[in-house]
Amino acid sequence: MSDNIVFTNYTAKTDDISGAHVQYVKLMDGTDGGTGVIPGDATNGLDVDITRIAAGDNNIGNVDIVTMPIGGYAASANLVSGVTSAITDDTATSVIAAPGEGVSIYLTSLLVTNSDADTGTVVNITDGNAGTVLWSGYAAKEGGGFAVTFPAPLKFTANTAVYCACVTTGSTTIVSAAGFKA
Repeated sequence: MSDNIVFTNYTAKTDDISGAHVQYVKLMDGTDGGTGVIPGDATNGLDVDITRIAAGDNNIGNVDIVTMPIGGYAASANLVSGVTSAITDDTATSVIAAPGEGVSIYLTSLLVTNSDADTGTVVNITDGNAGTVLWSGYAAKEGGGFAVTFPAPLKFTANTAVYCACVTTGSTTIVSAAGFKA
């Protein structure tokens, strides 16, 4: 399969003092004689109008284009985070609100702590209220918990909030989460 993907790097001049690094990806199915399966020219495979992307048009034909700054997950305007108050029951609790129609949350880090002296609990991170469990961990009593930095962000369904739910009642659990929307 790796023979069917071709990467080509270019540096495009953006002003008098710097350039932007652009990478074209040519996807080929092995049966098309090398012209690429994504509409575009035979050289680059994917012919993308950068001005359309800059204007916010991230759906060029049948290809979704996601643009992010080099060295980070997202521009500061797309960062999202949230923290719960102390959770003492097993009711689902919103951590990060739904981002809006057609926009997904990508969770990059998670911190769960439990300050209860007597009760530990499993904490489930769910795709919406009572949705699919995407991550789970144990928060022991007396300051237990867990922290995760996701090297590949957890993607939530479009326009869906990040929720958490303790499996047992009686803990004193706080959940903090951060990521980006795209």
